[in-house]
Amino acid sequence: NIPSIYPLFLFFSSGNTIADPYYGGLQYDYGVGRGFGALTNAISDATLDKDRRYKHEMNSNFFLEATITPWLKFETRLAGQYYNNSRDLLNNPFYGSSASQGGSIFKSKTELFSWNFLQLLRFNKQFGEHNIEALAAHENNYYQLKYLSGSKSGLINPDIPEFNNATVQNGTSSFIQDYALESFFGQITYDYNNKYFLSLTGRRDGSSRFLNNKWDNFYSAGIGWLVSRENFLMDNNIVKTLKLKTSYGTVGDQAGVGFYPGYNVYNPGNFMGDIATRFDRAGYPDLTWERANVFQAGVEFTLLKNRSISGSVDFYNKKTDNLIFDSRIAPSTGNAISKVNSGELTNQGIEFALNADIFKRQDFKLSVGVNGEMLKVNLDKMPFDPSTGMDKIIDVSEASFGRSAGRSLYDFYMREYAGVNSQTGAAQWYVNYVDNNNNGAFDAGEQIASLYEYQVNNPGASIQQGTTEVYAQATQRYVDKTAIPDVRGAFNLNAEFKGFFVGAQMLYSFGGYSYDGAYATLMNNGQIGGNNWHTDILGRWQNPGDITDVPRLSSNRAGDTS
Repeated sequence: NIPSIYPLFLFFSSGNTIADPYYGGLQYDYGVGRGFGALTNAISDATLDKDRRYKHEMNSNFFLEATITPWLKFETRLAGQYYNNSRDLLNNPFYGSSASQGGSIFKSKTELFSWNFLQLLRFNKQFGEHNIEALAAHENNYYQLKYLSGSKSGLINPDIPEFNNATVQNGTSSFIQDYALESFFGQITYDYNNKYFLSLTGRRDGSSRFLNNKWDNFYSAGIGWLVSRENFLMDNNIVKTLKLKTSYGTVGDQAGVGFYPGYNVYNPGNFMGDIATRFDRAGYPDLTWERANVFQAGVEFTLLKNRSISGSVDFYNKKTDNLIFDSRIAPSTGNAISKVNSGELTNQGIEFALNADIFKRQDFKLSVGVNGEMLKVNLDKMPFDPSTGMDKIIDVSEASFGRSAGRSLYDFYMREYAGVNSQTGAAQWYVNYVDNNNNGAFDAGEQIASLYEYQVNNPGASIQQGTTEVYAQATQRYVDKTAIPDVRGAFNLNAEFKGFFVGAQMLYSFGGYSYDGAYATLMNNGQIGGNNWHTDILGRWQNPGDITDVPRLSSNRAGDTS
């Protein structure tokens, strides 16, 4: 974001360039004392510094199958991944951020090792028109990441990125992150005459991420009907394939909990040469799986004699309880947040896909397709709030969003811009307030910080709306906009010729909003020269009476910077 008003090279006040006494050529301008990007010059850093990154990766997959009988097989698979990343960073001793240290060297090493071990017994047998397939399996997954980094400064030679070339030892760090997942699962599938289908699945999973409640059980059941194999559709020249299906089951989720959430965390240090620790956070030993109940129903079809049109439509309803949620607790405990299993969430939607072959010959095929999803999200029940003894009213832990019962996870909850004061050019924001002195106007101290929370706690209160030129006084509230689109998906174009395939995809999204943080940064009223500006800044307020939505520029004046 460095503004283009700053020069690449350093100049004398006379306008002449300055020679570089260390590397030869012209000396780069590192902006000592300037308002933005001091001690940085991207071109010089890329030229004089060294930043080398290396990665080595190996993937393996071993598979063994033993046929016990014609209808019973044993399968086992061992798959693994290993890679190591390393970074060598040298910052030169003469210019830039490390000049005051005489240059610096930073090195880091990252190793990742993961593996999956599956053992599976598979049964597959046909009894006349009855087909039965069953499996029983055990699976282990393991993940381990090792990280090591160190830094030294005071370079002897400005070009050698090795620690023996530096004289001052700086910080070092290393850690290991790992987890294990063990699963037992089984499945039975049955079909009659390839027309009626039944599937039953059960599994038990245990995760090392959870301390006291590692294990949970999950199941699913599904049925299907291939209607096109019925006599009344068997010879239909329009509907060539028609299948109806439905299922219900449970799934678990452990995402977002970290590696060791159940343990108390302390940061080590020293005190007068002795071992010391600093408390970081309390553990969540009772945290366990997030659990969802999922119902699905759908249809699959192909149309026309050559099956040139195919598609599917699926409806789903996913109700999640035991949500993994950040719950605010009393500060007197020494912690602000505790992760808990609480709250209920419903995701409901329709997914569709449609594909058509628009040109089809023996060696060439051209097809187009579209797919999409219409999604509705509702937070049915907020998690329990130990600080109040009741369900939490609203959660604003994720910037710009408010989460409360009856709304989605991505409804915008923020201070709302009210435009520009045409007489002064100051930016304005909406403020909700209670007119305590009945003077019909907003006075400092009367503002409501969070509108939804205030309304829940004070039903029937008389709430007024005004504007303020102080951003911190503005009220956070729902602005009736959501980040969830009405429909989203993709258009596809695919071509195939003599075994060669090429495709193109265009994503689309209709409805929904997003907050453009990059644009907001480019419209920021900070210190002049401290940031690039968007060309929309040319429409700023300049004189009393100007009608614009871009406030005055005042170079970091207090009150004008948000």
